[in-house]
Amino acid sequence: MKIAVVGAGIVGVTTAYFLVKKGHDVTIIDREQTAAMACSRANGGQMSVCNAETWNTWKNVKKGLGWMFKKDAPLLIRPAPTLAKIKWLAGFLRHTVNGTQLENTQTTVELGLHARDLYERIIQEEELQFDQRKEGLLHVYTNQTSFHEALKMQKFFEENGVEWSPVNAYEVRALDPNLDDFRGLVGGIHTPSDWTGDAHKFSNALLDKLQIKYGVHTIFGAEVNDIHKDSISFKVEAGTFTRSFDRVVLCNGHEMQKMAHDIGDVFNIYPVKGYSITIDDAYYAPGISLLDDDRKIVSSKLGNRFRVAGTAELGGANYDIRRDRIQPLLDWVHKNFPDVDTSNYTAWACLRPMNSNMMPIMYRSRFIDKVYYHGGHGHLGWTLAPATSRLLADTLV
Repeated sequence: MKIAVVGAGIVGVTTAYFLVKKGHDVTIIDREQTAAMACSRANGGQMSVCNAETWNTWKNVKKGLGWMFKKDAPLLIRPAPTLAKIKWLAGFLRHTVNGTQLENTQTTVELGLHARDLYERIIQEEELQFDQRKEGLLHVYTNQTSFHEALKMQKFFEENGVEWSPVNAYEVRALDPNLDDFRGLVGGIHTPSDWTGDAHKFSNALLDKLQIKYGVHTIFGAEVNDIHKDSISFKVEAGTFTRSFDRVVLCNGHEMQKMAHDIGDVFNIYPVKGYSITIDDAYYAPGISLLDDDRKIVSSKLGNRFRVAGTAELGGANYDIRRDRIQPLLDWVHKNFPDVDTSNYTAWACLRPMNSNMMPIMYRSRFIDKVYYHGGHGHLGWTLAPATSRLLADTLV
């Protein structure tokens, strides 16, 4: 079949990969000039099955309310009401009341483990280079209570196939000499099978293979206008064009919500903004990837670059990079890694497409049977993309 994949982030590119491997004629359409320029551009870099726990808990609801008026809060809900925000928050609360958080976490872990295996196969078969580091991930804790809460999840994760190794403060520092100055450590959780890599580099390297090796077509700088029962129209510099496809798979992040609304389909995705900084020539940054669970900040060493990402913000669909949201990331580096020079860094923000129950969406439109939706991964797009892409490719008819 002739299939259009709208969106060239990690979700769109892996979707195209598994579709073309099944023998389909695939065209990727994206509004940017190259692949992975939105949520896959400068994310935390973690392929982290250990971070699969969904957020629909009363503990997180309480934290979110407490943080609402704190500018540097890890989760910031801006008080200005909008219909989309109210709808998403209501959906989040409904899923919290339903008590499906542990079940959804288990499903997310299964997807993450499947994705990890698929990544290994893709990387080996396609010989991809993307600053991958296989030193595992390390949850770090500076609060004794939160550390004890994390230890309670050991049985759950181990029973579901995830290594979950508690370490004390001394053992944390022994894992990487650049952790010697980390302030207030009480302990950590080491997950040695997780890894890190540059999602932007991976997506573009895989796209090169798709074009050269598999004959996938690409249309960049194209804004999709409308999807009809027998065609798709889009704008490029030369004008508006219409092309016919047998199937269309929408992988275009939070924009998928508007397209679904225009078609008549209903789901509950919201653009949850995340921030990151990338520090060049960060020789004294830790090589092992960190998840500071108390501050909701993650870090990864990507070549000689140090990527620090964190915060979640519900404030609508804007890409403004606010200094008061970047400052906590810089302060975290200054405090814990004083030898890392932050005078040369770049700041970035993205709009993570997050479903209200924290689960990715993979299903067919109820109104145009040629259209499929694939998105809503939130902060786990890099972790889950191959697994959900493979599932969608297997079920597309």
